[in-house]
Order: sequence, then C-alpha cells, then structure tokens
Amino acid sequence: MMKIFYILLFFLTSNLIFAQAKRQTSEITTDFSKIKEVLKNDQLEVEVKKKLEKQKDIKALEEKESKERYNIPTENEIWSFMSEYWIVKNIEKLKWNFEKPDYGLEEYFSKFLEDQGYYEVNFKILLLDNALVPHFSLPSNPNEAIFLISLPFVRTLDLSKLEISLLLFEDFIRNKMNQFKRKVSPLEFESSLGINFQNKEFPQKIFNNILKGYDEVVFDKGFNFEEQFELSIKMEKILKSNSNLWNGYLGMIEKIGNLAKTNTLYRDYAKLYPSPEMQLNWLRPKKKVL
Repeated sequence: MMKIFYILLFFLTSNLIFAQAKRQTSEITTDFSKIKEVLKNDQLEVEVKKKLEKQKDIKALEEKESKERYNIPTENEIWSFMSEYWIVKNIEKLKWNFEKPDYGLEEYFSKFLEDQGYYEVNFKILLLDNALVPHFSLPSNPNEAIFLISLPFVRTLDLSKLEISLLLFEDFIRNKMNQFKRKVSPLEFESSLGINFQNKEFPQKIFNNILKGYDEVVFDKGFNFEEQFELSIKMEKILKSNSNLWNGYLGMIEKIGNLAKTNTLYRDYAKLYPSPEMQLNWLRPKKKVL
C-alpha cells in the first residue's frame, strides 16, 4: 500500500515540476519574442532614418544643381565660351566648316610657342574658306587661345609654316595685351560675372552687346594705330634677339603690305591692322642721311 502511495506521490510531483518547467519555458520564449520584436522595430527605425537622410541629401543636391544652372561663369571661364558661341553664330560669314587637309600646323605652332616660353597652351586654329577675315585671335580663358586664319590669305601670300606661326604669335601676344577684350567689354560686364541669376532677370543685353562688339572688331573696325604700335614694340622686344625670327617677321609684314596694296580682296586689311607699311617704319632701323 505504501509503495502505491509513493508511486502516486512521485507521479504527481513529476507532473507539477514538468508543468512548472513548461510554463517557465513558455514565458522565456514569449519574452525572447518580445525582444526580437523590439530589435526588429529598432532596426526598421534605423533604416527609415537612413532613407529619410538619403532623400534629404538627394533633394539638397538637386536643389544645388538646379541653382548652379543659373550661375554666370567667372572672368576666367567666360571668354572661350563667348568666342566659340560667336564662331558658331557666324558660321555662314566665316566659312570654317569645310573639308581641309591636315597641314600639321598645330604641331608646328605648339613647338613654336614652347620655344618662346609658352608651355601647355590649349589652342585651336580655325582655318576659314574666305578672304573676309585674314587672321584674328579671339578672347579666351587663361592659357587658352582661339585663332582664325584665312586659307586663301595664306595661299595667296604663300606663307611658310614659320611665317604662319609668326602671324599667329602676333595675334597671340595681342590677346595677351587684352586689346580685343578691352574693345568688347562694357563697363557693367565685370559686375555681372560669377553671379547667380536664379529668380532674377538674365543680363541678356550685356552679352548681346559683347557679341556685337565682336562683329565690329572682326568685320569692320579692327585695331587702331596706337594699339598696333604697342603690339609692334612688344614683338620687337620678344623676337629681335633671334635674327631668324626677327627677319622672318619683318619679311612677313612686307609680304602682307604688298598684298594689301595690289590685291583688291585685301584692300581693307589696313583698316583692320593699320598698317603694314607703318609697322615696318616703326621696326626697321632708320637710315642715316649723310
């Protein structure tokens, strides 16, 4: 009888212990599930914050890029753009869009510039199929240069690569002296550079006047005697120590002077560049009268 009692007591005790263990396990599992839920929610919150921050950054970048579209370039960025725009605008007059052979002029002139101490100049030489514009260097950004030169003008004069390079170099130095730039820059132009015109009126009139100034200089007025004299003296200082370059430069000017006198296509040359004959008088030594 006692044995049966002990067996029943053991059975009841075991059931109670098992039930209690099961309840505790259930509670632990429930608590762990809650912890997992909290961690999951925290992680979702972090991801949401990340996405919101990313969207905020994207929006700020888009707003910045949108605003920058209304930036007017600075003094060091505007001139090459203006000159290239003017070139495209005047494609019919300039006639630069035609088939031409590779004369190797860029490579030769690059070496010529380096020999004169001008390294890594980013330049473009645009050959023109007309006699209207004999040669010009247009305003450009620092350490850049944009040249126009008439192929008929070069062929008529039968200029060598050295003579062409001397002619381009003269225009290059003229641009270094800002002669062209001063002629086309209105007083109010400088104050409009580097500004942002978002929600403001774009100063279109100023830029239109600059483009008109290009037209006047290239197609009509050119440079005056004072500017030509200043340039001639500058060229003398640069070239005179090298007899080959100096004699080549004087010979080139003489060729151009004779062409302007004898060929009606170039009768207005002295109007743009006054004048080859005067240049030679300034540059050649005066003969002593005995």
